[in-house]
Amino acid sequence: MRIIAIFALVAACALLPGCLLLAGLGIGAAAAVGVIVATGDDSAEVLIDRPTDAVHQAARETLIARGVLTKEGPERFEADVDKSSVVVTLAEPKKGQTRVSVSARKTLEVVPNQDLAKDIARDIANAAMRGEYPHTI
Repeated sequence: MRIIAIFALVAACALLPGCLLLAGLGIGAAAAVGVIVATGDDSAEVLIDRPTDAVHQAARETLIARGVLTKEGPERFEADVDKSSVVVTLAEPKKGQTRVSVSARKTLEVVPNQDLAKDIARDIANAAMRGEYPHTI
C-alpha cells in the first residue's frame, strides 16, 4: 500500500511543473514523503508529515544555517539568505502535518528567486523528517 502511494506521488510530481520529490528514510521505514511545488514566481510549498513544533525548529535552524534570521514568530520567519529576502510561513492543515510556504526575492525584493525558495523548502523538509537541524549539528 505504501509503495502504491509513493508511486502515485512520483507520478503526480512528474505532471506538475517546478515540482521536486523528497523521500526521507528513517531507520527501517519510510519516515515521510513531501512534494515541493512551485506556487509562484518567487515561492514554493511542501507538505510535511510532522507536527508544526518540529517543523518550526527545522525552519528556524535551517534559516540560521543558511543566512541571517531577521524576524521570528510562531508561524512566520523572515531571513536574509544569499542576498535574497526570504519569508517562511507554517500552517497546520491537520494534526501532525505542516504546510511550509517559502518565498524568496533578491535585488531589493524585486526579482523572484524561486530556486532559492525550493532549496530552502527542501532543506526544511529534510531537517524536519530526519529530526536533525543544521545549526545544532
